[in-house]
Amino acid sequence: AQGEKLRLSLEDATPLSTSFMSSSFGGIIQKYGLTFLKDHLVLADYKPSYAKDIKEYISSIRISE
Repeated sequence: AQGEKLRLSLEDATPLSTSFMSSSFGGIIQKYGLTFLKDHLVLADYKPSYAKDIKEYISSIRISE
């Protein structure tokens, strides 16, 4: 629904691979757009290095909205 957030906990996650980020974050961006991802996804229980990796991955992909 509009305005709702998706909370993704990375508490017990192993280091994030490029293939994981491509199939998850890349898939969401491809289907719904970057703005949707930014507006609805909330990361929780993550290591700072995971946030850095995700930001770098998102910055590296070509986005056409």
